[in-house]
Amino acid sequence: MGALTVLLLGLIQGAAEFLPISSSGHLALFEDFFPVFTGLEGMTALNVLLHLGTLAAVCIYYRKDLTELIRAIIRLPRGQCAGESKGRERTAILLALGTLPLVLLKIADLIFHKAWGFDLTGLIDRHIARQPIAVGAILVINGLMLLVSDRIDGAERALDRLPLRRGLFIGIFQMFALLPGLSRSGSAFTAGRLCGLSRGEALRFSFLLSVPAVAGSLLFEAPKAVSGAAGQALGTGACAAAVILAFAVGIGCLGLLGRMAKRSDMKIFSVYCFAAGSAAILAGIWRMSG
Repeated sequence: MGALTVLLLGLIQGAAEFLPISSSGHLALFEDFFPVFTGLEGMTALNVLLHLGTLAAVCIYYRKDLTELIRAIIRLPRGQCAGESKGRERTAILLALGTLPLVLLKIADLIFHKAWGFDLTGLIDRHIARQPIAVGAILVINGLMLLVSDRIDGAERALDRLPLRRGLFIGIFQMFALLPGLSRSGSAFTAGRLCGLSRGEALRFSFLLSVPAVAGSLLFEAPKAVSGAAGQALGTGACAAAVILAFAVGIGCLGLLGRMAKRSDMKIFSVYCFAAGSAAILAGIWRMSG
């Protein structure tokens, strides 16, 4: 795996993880259309490391929120939350409820895999991620979803005023982002807007929700990354540079989205998803006809 290839993947991860354009969809298309990405031993390890870079980016960008939430969680069993702390306690509960659908899905996946050999991740990889027409169609759906979120008016509710059941609703939306081409941040943002959250609050909650989701996913993927010869296939210097690049680009994209969320600017990402999805569909059709 060349250094430029590794750096390119770091750039894609850093940008597409936070911009609502689906990092999994872009990586799936790159792996499918560019043979240099196919069958590389270090891909799993590199994917884990790049996600660590973007996870670090969101943790640092929202470090104040996360610190306050941790303090609220510690106070929660003691019943010491009041006033402003009460709002943080409510946000922590909303995050727990928003993460619950993914946790239940993973538990169900493990049970089904152990009992009947059914592997949801493998199913998505075989029948969707490796099919550019399917990924392209989901990207188009993602664009439509962003267009809907851009046209919701009158939604100005603060996060600490959100009914708890809405946290579960947002978590269900996030769960569908397991499909490559459907943005996790875009799904949670759209669900938040449908629940009445302001643009800034919906965006903030979507990224706070990403911390347990990505961290939990990495816990399951890490053993695969260190097993066998996976790590040996990576150049240490290039890999470290890619992680730093993913982190830096991620920080920049978080700041960009924070500014854009104050205006009705999600349509630029919607147009991009329409274009990228359509191109993937046409390329997939052309390859099948050839």
